[in-house]
Amino acid sequence: MVIQSEYWGALRTLLFPVRCVMCRVPLWDGGGLGGLCPDCRQGVFRLESPLCVSCGRPLYELDEALVAQVSRAADELLCWRCEKQPVYFRHARSLYAYAGGLRELVHRYKYQLHLPAGVALQTFFAEGCMHLERDWGQYTYVAPIPVSNKRLRMRGFNQSWALVESIPTLCFHQREPALLRRREDTPSQALLSAQERFENILGAIEVCSDFVGSLEGATILLVDDLFTTGATAQACARALCDVGAQAVDVLTLCRGIL
Repeated sequence: MVIQSEYWGALRTLLFPVRCVMCRVPLWDGGGLGGLCPDCRQGVFRLESPLCVSCGRPLYELDEALVAQVSRAADELLCWRCEKQPVYFRHARSLYAYAGGLRELVHRYKYQLHLPAGVALQTFFAEGCMHLERDWGQYTYVAPIPVSNKRLRMRGFNQSWALVESIPTLCFHQREPALLRRREDTPSQALLSAQERFENILGAIEVCSDFVGSLEGATILLVDDLFTTGATAQACARALCDVGAQAVDVLTLCRGIL
């Protein structure tokens, strides 16, 4: 019976192989991280130090000699943007670069509603979280960056909440899908300049009424799929701090590296 079962299993694999989520080539070994083939995984890489201690921006443009000189004070490195403007979140960190296969997966999930791509993104996010040295128990709530009601109706899901659910070490009571909401349907941030993004999101996010008055001294982790200029993360963190949150951290799946 065991031999027969193995035979049918091998035949099923031959006839209906697992395929790469991106390019659909057969994955005879069952596939790697995120269900991608080796070629599609080549464009996926983690963001490593040196990073801006505030927003997590890669500081690759630093001269190597300068990096060596400041390596002992890496927790003090700031990018030019964070030096010039107030930052309402405590720390922001992105796990991967927004490029290659990962960028394609994000587009397919958000704009083509390709659910296998969403599963792949959750896998990447969960794997990246496992490599973070972080005390997950410090957070009162872990919440998604909110999407507008219009986009929620169009997609049927908030991609950021799907990422929250994939964090393997969180307690159930820490996950809160309705901590923040958008007051109005603002235009998409995707095609706006950095300054336009900040102006577009200004005043558009608020803490849901059920939580106002109960966040004094709270520590919040906000989760999103993409960090670009940080305008949305800033607006969310400011709304939380305005009602008494002590600290707000941001964790995103990926971010632009330019």
